[in-house]
Amino acid sequence: MAAASERLQPEATRPLLGLLNGIAQAFYYGNAEITEELLRDQLYPDLAPQEFRALRAKMTGIVKSIASADMDSNQLEAFLTAQTKKPGGITNDQAAVIAKFWKNHRMKIQDSLINQSRWGNTLKNINWRVDIKSQSRHMDQLNSPVAIVEMELGKNGQVPYIRTHPDQRSFPGEVAKVRLQHQSNDSHPPLLQGSRGKEEESEFLTLEFDEIKLNQMLKKLSEIEGSITSLTQAT
Repeated sequence: MAAASERLQPEATRPLLGLLNGIAQAFYYGNAEITEELLRDQLYPDLAPQEFRALRAKMTGIVKSIASADMDSNQLEAFLTAQTKKPGGITNDQAAVIAKFWKNHRMKIQDSLINQSRWGNTLKNINWRVDIKSQSRHMDQLNSPVAIVEMELGKNGQVPYIRTHPDQRSFPGEVAKVRLQHQSNDSHPPLLQGSRGKEEESEFLTLEFDEIKLNQMLKKLSEIEGSITSLTQAT
């Protein structure tokens, strides 16, 4: 396949490479202006619409298969070789162009897939400290240690900047109080100063944990971690 890539002339590769770039723009980079008609008119004007549609569908399927598996060079070579041998597959020259395309676009497409998989807000910043409870409905909880955790949640697209300030004292806990604040990035509460990103609104979530319930939560997290470890080791 490498030899085929060396033999190809730029003029011969340009239409297919342009088609692959157009597929990436439409499916991974969010460019709604890249339409089937535009690609055919600019890249394959002499090809009948149904023939171009079939070519585009074939190349789209190949690109999606490669991207979903995040293929490295060895996996890609094996995959493309198999595609050249199957009936109605691709030519060696097409395989060489696809390999060149993936080499240039792999990281950007994977970043796009990661961003597309996110939903809602993302964690931008987290800070915590140990404090002493000064108010409580229960007298026996006064002057007991509590953990104060403050998290900054930003909209997708903001630059994440995670910073933690752990206290050396250990504490366990329950979520006793949740306070959600809407503030702009230029008015961070004291614990959250130093976060950065686009000038968009962030949500600040403050959690207060007491000792008993935090221990219960840490136990649950440990169980989840154990389950994840066993599943990943099994595969």
